[in-house]
Amino acid sequence: MTVYHKFSAIAFAVAAALPMMAPAGVLTSEYVDGSSYNTGLEIYSSGDSVQVLSPFSCQAAIITPIYDVQGEGASSPLIPQGSFTSKQEYTVKGVVTARGESLFKGFYLHDLEGDNNPKTSDGVFVYLGGAVPTELVPGIEVCVQGLVEEKFGLTQINISKDKKFAIGAKVPVPTAIPLKIHSDESLSEALERYEGMKVVLDAGSDLKVSRNFSFDYSAKRNNLVASYRAPLMKPTQLYPALSNEALALAKANLDNQVVIESDLKAPNGVIPYFPDFNAETGYIRVGDQIQNLEAMVGYSYGSYRLVATNTVTSTDFVRLQDRVTAPAIASQGDIRVASFNVLNFFNEVVGGDTNPTGKNRGALSEAEMVLQRTKIVNALTAMDADIVGLMEIANNGFGELSAIQHLLDALNAQLSNEDAYAFVSLRDQDKYQQKYFGSDAITVGLLYRPSVVNLKGDAKVIITPEQHTKPGTISRPLANGEQEMNPGNSAYQRHSLLQTFFSERAAINCGS
Repeated sequence: MTVYHKFSAIAFAVAAALPMMAPAGVLTSEYVDGSSYNTGLEIYSSGDSVQVLSPFSCQAAIITPIYDVQGEGASSPLIPQGSFTSKQEYTVKGVVTARGESLFKGFYLHDLEGDNNPKTSDGVFVYLGGAVPTELVPGIEVCVQGLVEEKFGLTQINISKDKKFAIGAKVPVPTAIPLKIHSDESLSEALERYEGMKVVLDAGSDLKVSRNFSFDYSAKRNNLVASYRAPLMKPTQLYPALSNEALALAKANLDNQVVIESDLKAPNGVIPYFPDFNAETGYIRVGDQIQNLEAMVGYSYGSYRLVATNTVTSTDFVRLQDRVTAPAIASQGDIRVASFNVLNFFNEVVGGDTNPTGKNRGALSEAEMVLQRTKIVNALTAMDADIVGLMEIANNGFGELSAIQHLLDALNAQLSNEDAYAFVSLRDQDKYQQKYFGSDAITVGLLYRPSVVNLKGDAKVIITPEQHTKPGTISRPLANGEQEMNPGNSAYQRHSLLQTFFSERAAINCGS
C-alpha cells in the first residue's frame, strides 16, 4: 500500500523555534493540506519536554482480515466475553464502500479478498466521530488501526481518538451483494451476516413495507420499516394482551424487521433515496415489496438499519394490491357510523388554546395545519357518516379556540345545514382541570348530525381502571350474549357509542 504524507511547513518552523522545554500543541496534516484529520506529525508538550510522533503507517503492521473482526457470531470474537471493547488495537485494510456523514459518523470498509464464508461479514464500519475527510470516498483503499467495539450492537473499529489511517491506491468498488434470508434464520440473523456490507434488495430478498415512511421516535428522524415476506401484525390484533401467543409474536416481530434509512436526515415529505415520492404517482403502500435498493447494513437505536446508497423509482415498489378510486360506503341501514384518526390535529399555530402538557405535537406552521385540515375535511366529507369518532385530536378543550371547534367550523363550511355536524362536549365536573378530557396532549372526540341523531343526556365518562359503566345507565351486552336494555327507553331506539384510542388514551385522574 502506498501511503501519502504531506507535512506542512509550519510544523517544522514551530519545531525549530521551540526550546527543548517549551510547551506546544501543533498537529500537522498527514496526507492532505487543510484536512481536519491530521495524524502524521504531532508536536506536543508533556510539561517538561517536546515530542514528535512518527506518521502512521500500515507497512509493518500485522493485518487482521475484516471477516476475522466480525466472526460468525453476534459480536466480534476479538472482544472478551462480558466486555464491549477489545483489549488491543487491530489493523485492518479494505476498500471504502460508503461514507457516513450523519446517522453513522465514519466510513465502511470491505475486505479486498473475503473468506467466501456466508456466516461472516466482509465489511465493517470505521467510527471517526466527526466529519469524514473528503479524500475518503468509495473505491479508495484504506488501512486503519483502532480498538474493536460493540457499540450498542454494531461491530465497529474506533479510530476517533488517534485517527490512525493511511490512504492507498484506488481500486474497484465491490458490487452490492443480494440480501438473502435462509429458511432456518430470522431477518435479524441474516442481517448480522451482512453487517457493514453493501447489499441490494431483489425479489429473493422479499422485504415488504411494514410501517410506511414516517417519524421514528427512537432515532428522531423519518424512515420506514420493512419486514420479511409480509407486513408485521400487531400481537393484540390476533391474541389477548400479555398471552403467551402475543408475547411470542411480539418477539418474532422484533426479529423480523429492519429500518430503511438515509444517512442524512431528510426534510419532512422528502425521501432522499426515492426522489419521485408523491401522493399521486409515487406513493408507497404497506405490503409493497422493495427491490433494487442498495444499502449499507448497520445497527443503531436497537434496530438493524439499511442505509440507502442509491435511488429507486416507483417501479421498484412492487405491489399486489393497489389503491382503488374510493372505498365502498355502506348504503344499507338507517345510521352510518365511522371512526377517523386525524393524526395529531393541533391548531395552536393559528392561535388555538394549549393542551395540558403545553406541547404541540401537530403542525408547526399555518401552511402545514391548513393542508392537514383540508385533507381531513375532504376525507370526512367523502365518508358522509352520521356519527364520526375522532382520534388524536388536540386536547385543548371545547371552546371557540379548541381544535375540535376549529375542525367543526371547517367541515360545516363545506356542508349544507341539514348535513352539518355538532360535537359532543362534557360536563365541567367531568373535565380535567374543568377544561380538558384527560391530561394528555391528545384525546378522542365525537361528531354527530343533529338532523339524524340526538343526544340523550350528558356524555358519560368512564374512569379507568373500572372501564365499564354501571348497570341501568346504557344498554350493554351481558355474559350470556343477550342485551341488557333500560325499560325507560323502550319507546324509541337508543344506541350507546364509545370512542377510544387503544394506542395512546387519556384517562381522567390516571394520566396516560
